[in-house]
Amino acid sequence: MVARPYHSASSAKLGARCERAWAYRYVLGYTTPRIAWNDTQPAIPAWADASRVDRTRALSRQRSTALGEAVHARLEAWYTPGATVNWHDLPGQIALSGAHLLPHPTRCFIAKPEIELGTEPLRYDGQTDDSPARGFEFGGVMWAGYTDLVVLPLESESVRLSLPPRTGVVYDYKTTASIAQYALTPATLATDLQACLYALAHDANHLRWLYLETKRVRRATPVDACISRDQAEAVVGPAAELCRRLDVIASVDDAEPNLDACADYGGCEYHITQGGPCNVRRSVSQLVSARVKKERTTMPLTPEQQAKFDALKKPKTAPAPATLPAPAPADTGAEVTVSAPPEAPPPVETPAAPPPAPKAKAPRKAPAGSFAELAAELAATEAALAEANTKLEAAKDAMRKALA
Repeated sequence: MVARPYHSASSAKLGARCERAWAYRYVLGYTTPRIAWNDTQPAIPAWADASRVDRTRALSRQRSTALGEAVHARLEAWYTPGATVNWHDLPGQIALSGAHLLPHPTRCFIAKPEIELGTEPLRYDGQTDDSPARGFEFGGVMWAGYTDLVVLPLESESVRLSLPPRTGVVYDYKTTASIAQYALTPATLATDLQACLYALAHDANHLRWLYLETKRVRRATPVDACISRDQAEAVVGPAAELCRRLDVIASVDDAEPNLDACADYGGCEYHITQGGPCNVRRSVSQLVSARVKKERTTMPLTPEQQAKFDALKKPKTAPAPATLPAPAPADTGAEVTVSAPPEAPPPVETPAAPPPAPKAKAPRKAPAGSFAELAAELAATEAALAEANTKLEAAKDAMRKALA
């Protein structure tokens, strides 16, 4: 057995979801081709069966990944001295929607974007410039990856952002189609493996996940969690045990498939129906669930936040162009007075409308195909026939009178 040189949160989460998918990714090295956001002709995997792959879904997955990476690049450039940031294209506007929830680069003691987890050097075959060069050990496993932002804001910025003063904060950017549906809650974030790894690697207990919506309306919201070292170790410990078991897998055939995970996230990208190499047969229930929208745990919102979300959903026109983030104002200590809005005129009383008359209850409809339904249809047919006979007899009487 040759252990992997390092594991990451995404590696452990994939292995926990399906060992077969993990083996395709980390043993055989199958990956979905990554494209740049500006590319207009994304590629389909070379190993995909073009006659079976759902091209629309595969391209949508690639586009979402490319858009998320472009948004991360904009925010990384914002914290890089001398870098130029394009706020005007789609990734820039999405990043800009959450800029006010980040400490301004000029208002920080420390601001480090895209830094590695840990300080222990890593040496392994296939290492590239984009691969992690340092990590940290916990539970007999080397962990590595990148943190979007580690920052120590000025006290005034901490107050503005409702962050604990004189405390380092770990940020992670998350692009999503729907904050209400997919954002973690503070409770679930405190048990998230990625958050706990960040807390151990940076010896920080305050983390903020910044969610940025990528659809028509620009929305952003932060989710905070305070994680102690004991809490982080309780989450990372079992994950390290799982990773040691995954390291024993030498081939795809040694990995157990999890049929319950085939429909996760719109369909597993390693399955043949999504253009991947995995050809395990899914049950009928899994095929149905892949096409049925699952219930998702929604993020609890305050009444004020919910009102803002509902107001933003109503307009059907494109949102107004975003504006550039202004530098944080200097602390002057001057007191700011906000004038009260003018009083509204008293409402005009109108006579109350009479209450509506109660509606008669409709008769209960019998189940389709039951004897009661057939009997009702027969009775209705007989009544219609009797009414037709009455009209026929009346017509005959009128004709007799006319001929007399």
